[in-house]
Amino acid sequence: MRPDIVNRIVFVLACAGGAVALIIGMFHLFEASIPCGDVAAGAVSGCDQVAKSPWAKVAGIPTAFIGAALYVLVAILAIVRESKGVSATARLGSAVWGLLGAGTVASIFLLVHASLEVQAVCIWCWASGVIMLLAFVAQTAGQISRRESGATGLPMAALGVFAVLSMGGAGAWGYIAAKESATVGMQVVDVKPAEDVQLVRPDSPSIGPEDAPIVIVAFSDMHCPSCGRNHMYVKQQMEGRLKGKIRLVFRHFPLLGTHPNSGTAAIFAEYAKSKGKFWEFADAMMQNQDLSSPEDMTALLAAIGLDSGEAMALLTSEELRQPFAESVHRDRLDGYKLEVSVTPTWYVRYPDGSFLSSTGDGIETLLSDREIQRRSGPAR
Repeated sequence: MRPDIVNRIVFVLACAGGAVALIIGMFHLFEASIPCGDVAAGAVSGCDQVAKSPWAKVAGIPTAFIGAALYVLVAILAIVRESKGVSATARLGSAVWGLLGAGTVASIFLLVHASLEVQAVCIWCWASGVIMLLAFVAQTAGQISRRESGATGLPMAALGVFAVLSMGGAGAWGYIAAKESATVGMQVVDVKPAEDVQLVRPDSPSIGPEDAPIVIVAFSDMHCPSCGRNHMYVKQQMEGRLKGKIRLVFRHFPLLGTHPNSGTAAIFAEYAKSKGKFWEFADAMMQNQDLSSPEDMTALLAAIGLDSGEAMALLTSEELRQPFAESVHRDRLDGYKLEVSVTPTWYVRYPDGSFLSSTGDGIETLLSDREIQRRSGPAR
């Protein structure tokens, strides 16, 4: 294939890859849920799971933005080669080949990490990775080609406009969609739980003063990254500026389709509750969610002073497991009646008797000084 044709193919692929990477980056920047194919109700998509992995950001910057920058640089170099002549810019061609090679290696690493460590598939990440690989293969073909380039190149201005419209347009759409998704995900709703739904059961684990003016009910999954992060945020508020003002109630809502061992974690938590150490286990689990195997979780139980062998017996004996499993199942049924579909879902009762509900990071809004002050009047 003629090197100039290869250069144009690489340019188009770079624009497509940059567009995809910018969209991914915008959603990761706002920590919003990116569209990711058909996802069952109540489940967390593979894209969202990958977004929470340690490699999704580098020094707080979405890794996808680094990929987007690489694509932009490749597109710029391709435009320069088109304007000056592909044959006359062999060194730039080698630079493009090196950039795409590095990008391909990085993409393969990230995709393998997502598949093996996170055990999730992000279709957007795969799209970006495949585009990077195709561009690298094309550039390699151009580097080894012995054919002569064509006499005329495409207008530099036209290529520049195409790059700006494709990548800029995708980035703008990603920004708007991600910001809107993040806002919806943390939407605060004024609610009044139905009388036939038990928001709090008599034996629901709780921490904080019984007469606390603010009651938080959390429907949570112990293997959900957002649950872990926000659980610790609430605990920090309880030990800091809102000390003595909050009672936190925990309700189980394991997303079994997304986190296969979350049901086991919930059963172990109920076992810990029977020994008076629910919150010790909950805090340890929320801070160590990578320890998700039964063996890892029983090690956490042993670390807080419980019998790991007795806990493991719950997995092989239905008779021993049943009372704990029933408590978890009951919590899930209550959650379904309240139309809980994602975790964490929060219900907050304020001093004036009003209720607000939100999900995810929305708890920060629910516990803001402004919201608490607004709802500190006489009971309704």
